Amino acid sequence: CALPIYNMVEQVLLDNDDEFSYICQEHCIKLYITDTLTCKNRGFTYYDGEEFHIIISTRFSNMQQRKTTIHELIHILQNHFTCTECDRQQCENEVHDIIKDFRNYYSEEYAFDLY
Repeated sequence: CALPIYNMVEQVLLDNDDEFSYICQEHCIKLYITDTLTCKNRGFTYYDGEEFHIIISTRFSNMQQRKTTIHELIHILQNHFTCTECDRQQCENEVHDIIKDFRNYYSEEYAFDLY
């Protein structure tokens, strides 16, 4: 069911820090905002065996940081960390499809582009 993903995306978009923190804690997710990434890398996620670490670049606008955070959260919630390198594009397509479905589900409320 996509509703847990929609809930998390909504919390990021609404800037609901308390609810977002709770959701991250529940899913063993740590979020880091850093200026050490290159200007080509908006962010990435890695799993250390216990927690997911989302790294987001400050070199982009706040809106882009939110979009990247959402993108990375979907990878985590869809369990893309078990995918092989061969399945990478399929995982990316799945993220984009979920974002598209989210936009359709909430229609005008979140009409801006999440890509």
